Amino acid sequence: MAAQVAGYKIITPPSGLLGYRTKPGDCDKISEWFIENFSKADGWVISLDMLAYGGLVASRELSKDLSDCMRRIDKISEVKKRFPAIPVYAFQAIRRLSITVKSSADLRNWKKHHESDLLKKYRARNHKVNLRAIKYLQTGALDRLSLLQEDARLGGPQLKEQKALLAFAAASKTRSRLCITTGADEGALVLIARLINRFEGKKPKVKVIFSSEKGADRIALYEDRPVRETVLGQLNALGAGIAVNSAKPDFELYVWCPDRPCVDLVFQDSINGDSLELIRFANRILKSVRSGRRAVVADLAYANGADAELCRIISDTIGLTRLAGYSSWNTAANAAGYAVAQGALKFKDKHFLALRFIEDWGYQAEIRAAADRYVKEVLKGDVWSLTPRKKIQTEKYIKARLCRWVKKNLGRFNINSFNAALPWARTFETDIWNIS
Repeated sequence: MAAQVAGYKIITPPSGLLGYRTKPGDCDKISEWFIENFSKADGWVISLDMLAYGGLVASRELSKDLSDCMRRIDKISEVKKRFPAIPVYAFQAIRRLSITVKSSADLRNWKKHHESDLLKKYRARNHKVNLRAIKYLQTGALDRLSLLQEDARLGGPQLKEQKALLAFAAASKTRSRLCITTGADEGALVLIARLINRFEGKKPKVKVIFSSEKGADRIALYEDRPVRETVLGQLNALGAGIAVNSAKPDFELYVWCPDRPCVDLVFQDSINGDSLELIRFANRILKSVRSGRRAVVADLAYANGADAELCRIISDTIGLTRLAGYSSWNTAANAAGYAVAQGALKFKDKHFLALRFIEDWGYQAEIRAAADRYVKEVLKGDVWSLTPRKKIQTEKYIKARLCRWVKKNLGRFNINSFNAALPWARTFETDIWNIS
């Protein structure tokens, strides 16, 4: 969607090859498709997790042997030798600490899984694939690589792996083309934005404004570093420079990071914010917009959803459609990555911006909790694993609530219709498409 709005066409493997939730994609057929179509593209953004394991979720399982993973990603070297001028950007996760949640029972069993030797085997295999990807930078098979630290914590086992990866990159003289930062889900969009900027000969300059310096120094939930480093890491992955002194930025990135505990909106209620702090932050954005500057908001107050208070104030004092970008979903890195990519791509069409408000504010911050209660109390179901019938019933409930919400809160976007579904048969995330 982002590429289309920016005027580019994306080609992808047939959807039937990509797997579904816990079912891995067909790695070998995807590899064949990649080789057959390589020369048809001006450039590539590749999920190494899909090529090696069959997807990000599949990378958390031991269903794929290391030798098979290496064999599949070696295809990149083979085809790149034939077409060296076609740029290849890739991203891959550094394994997270937790398991994939397939049901409510998984949450209860998490500690047992986390402390098992099995996870050490996952980490060892995936770490070797990460090292191989850096080797591709040295040989020229890859032009750019993002290694993205998925959900972690301060002081976890991933820190030793990160240190080893950085040392290997330094020894192989590939550090300048490698980015190691927090994230995962935003990896494709950030690199697509970077590739498009490469085609157009642009390197965006960004002015970063944190709502709170103390808030910028707090450790983001599910991450192993402060919010400040998370944001700068995403800008590094994008290939953006920091505007300093009098340099005119391509966009201004306003990071909402109040100095208070960060909670996950899936499991906890939102916290009443400081109204004065909210108003001050909104007024800074308003001043930027009135001066003709492009303002993008990375709303990092919570994990898994927007700060509804901030969105309402922006709506009332500035107008949502006047923003150049907004994001607040999942982790701080996911939200920051989506925000900076919007700033870099300069969308004229407001549908991508509307999508972010519907999904991040409307669904995640306001409607998901009600949907969870509906599933638990009315349907007597599991919000992490819906039966086909309960999935349909829940989708109807969500769509009706979202339609009313859009009419009330996004009137200036002139949205007449959209589709909504639960792609993984759980309430955690929703899929919104065909906005018109």
